[in-house]
Amino acid sequence: MNDLAAAEPDRLRKMIELWWSEAGKYGVLPLDDRDWERGAERLRMNPKTRYAYLGDMARIDRLSAPDISDRSYVVTASFEADEVAEGVILAWGSRFGGFVLYIKERQLCYEYVYSESQQHTLAVDFPQHPGKRVIQLKFERVGPRAGRASLVVDGAATGVLDIPRTWPTHGTTAGLNCGRDAGAPVSDAYQRPFRFSGRSLRVTIELEDDTQNPGAAYQAVLREQ
Repeated sequence: MNDLAAAEPDRLRKMIELWWSEAGKYGVLPLDDRDWERGAERLRMNPKTRYAYLGDMARIDRLSAPDISDRSYVVTASFEADEVAEGVILAWGSRFGGFVLYIKERQLCYEYVYSESQQHTLAVDFPQHPGKRVIQLKFERVGPRAGRASLVVDGAATGVLDIPRTWPTHGTTAGLNCGRDAGAPVSDAYQRPFRFSGRSLRVTIELEDDTQNPGAAYQAVLREQ
């Protein structure tokens, strides 16, 4: 109720010294509240760079999914189509942060959700015909937390989207679904789960090794207070 710090500086000094002494004794140090930075660097220390998923497999938790934060990567989806194929190919995250790749009304759509109020959308024509189809989403890191996405349909580049701000770390907090959007929907453009109608869906994600000194920043923040 009464601030005695100015009136009793000696007691204040002793309390401060005692706090630091107890903090050292019980493993509180170093003090560091940079959760995003430390978490992102720790995830980048994972050497795995290639992941594969099949349609309708169980949801993948976000910490078991690839770390795509602030790096380049390529998503490749292959499937067998009848005359018309549509639905969610890959849904990652939720309306609060994530992205989704889907086909609807003869368009291939990519939506990147930076936040609930900021989304980026790229839609290109998707000619429908039966047989094996291959779709790619290429994401290029163009600067710190900035990227450029492009779509490729059966080997032909079809569209480019600049994304000036990307997540500082795992923004895809709702996990990953392949062949449907089974969680909180990433987009309002469809009714979930909007199950993919193509057959034998297989999605691979390949991460580029464009991170600088992975793990260096993680070790640095652990040494600092």
